[in-house]
Amino acid sequence: GDGGGAGAGGDKGEGEGNDEGGDVDEGARQGEYFSRASYRDDDPYRNDAAALPPWMEDYHCTSGGRGRITPPLVLLHNEIVDFARLMEPRDDEMQEREEIIERIKNLAQDTFGKDKCEVMVFGSQATGLFLPTSDIDLVIHLPGEEEENEGDDKGDGKEGKESDRIKDQREMEEWKGGSAGGSSKSSPLRLLGDALRRHWIDDLTYLEVVEATRVPIVKFTLKAHSPSGTASGTDGISVDICFNQSTGANSAQLVRTFMTSMPPLRPLTFVLKYFMAARGLNEPYTGGVGSFLLQMMIVSFLQHREREEFKAGRGQSVLNLGSLLLEFFELYGVDFNYATTGISVRNDGEYFAKGAKDRREHFWVATRPFSLALENPFEIEADVGRPSYRIMIVQKSFEVAFRTLLAHVSEPPVPAVSILASILPPTEEMLKRTTLRKVDAIEQGLKASGYNVVKRITGRGRGKEGSDMDESEEEGQEGPSQKRSRVR
Repeated sequence: GDGGGAGAGGDKGEGEGNDEGGDVDEGARQGEYFSRASYRDDDPYRNDAAALPPWMEDYHCTSGGRGRITPPLVLLHNEIVDFARLMEPRDDEMQEREEIIERIKNLAQDTFGKDKCEVMVFGSQATGLFLPTSDIDLVIHLPGEEEENEGDDKGDGKEGKESDRIKDQREMEEWKGGSAGGSSKSSPLRLLGDALRRHWIDDLTYLEVVEATRVPIVKFTLKAHSPSGTASGTDGISVDICFNQSTGANSAQLVRTFMTSMPPLRPLTFVLKYFMAARGLNEPYTGGVGSFLLQMMIVSFLQHREREEFKAGRGQSVLNLGSLLLEFFELYGVDFNYATTGISVRNDGEYFAKGAKDRREHFWVATRPFSLALENPFEIEADVGRPSYRIMIVQKSFEVAFRTLLAHVSEPPVPAVSILASILPPTEEMLKRTTLRKVDAIEQGLKASGYNVVKRITGRGRGKEGSDMDESEEEGQEGPSQKRSRVR
């Protein structure tokens, strides 16, 4: 399950019987029992469901009143678990994205030849850690291009990389020249872009071929669809496609491996990805922190934290997600020295000096001494953090979030309807997902009671499929509508 075991171990009274005036402990959450806070008669939020964020179903006070009060860090842990469950991909979202990927595969095969290309998914789509607004990242492998590149790779070390760079630049110039001059040899990027314009023009709201970047890509956005199934014209799912990049698939596999060995990685990733997106700090091309970089920062934090727990003789650390989130913000918002320290997740995680003789050339940026240096696990001389030129703004946002959360979990805590909502603003998307989850729960309840539920969810909206009357009613038998009338 997300987040592993419950935390806040050692909090007095947790998991025990009732205190005087207290409430009965409710069901297991993440393998442990959590005691819920008792309501106060004068609590202004007791019956105000509108004041709750979408991921919370009921309110629990954090101070005052009679009876036992659940520790704030436990409440924050519960909120993180609920938030991750709310924002994790739904079945219909996965199906919609898989249909888009299948369409792209067919288009690529028609453009480059069925036996001459391979389309692979990487990034958050491959790991299942995508938000509703996340892009779909794809890589198209063209064997002919890869074989040609391998055959021409005669250098090694610095000279080899420089020759590769010059070769790639020359090929791109030839592609551009060929396209402008009418040559049959055109850039795969432009070929795909032209195919999208010809076949998908009515389904797109945005299309761009980005060639002036380290990894050239084709970017486009598909229109969202209305409940009737027709294009609504609003922005839908965005797709980024690159060519012949092998690190993407390897990175996705690495993240899946870390998710298996580090249960907190998944829920923390959902919270922190949304935290970054809400502040416009989640895009590397605008100087923000991309998905892979953020996940490696979380992995490094968990690696060092577990090592410290082991050295202190405490064995496996208690996985309270509230405590982990607070410590993550403290590390990268207050304690971490960006000017001197680099990060590596290899060898169970380690730090290195950015100015060391064997590191300085690749990880020290004289014009940006406070840049985040993070070693690429698959190319140890590559700096994953180099594009994030706004890292100091990211660091300041982490510091503010740490001090905000600290005020709500320290004694005496600052009262809050939701501790997590103090750093994560609720959105319309969250409200929509809450509504859909409630509808799903109602449908499951009806099915469990023997009703035949007509499914009405289509794609991203709700469309009418079939009749309100089920098959038993059409055959003259007593169906759900008659049963409901009779129950009334």
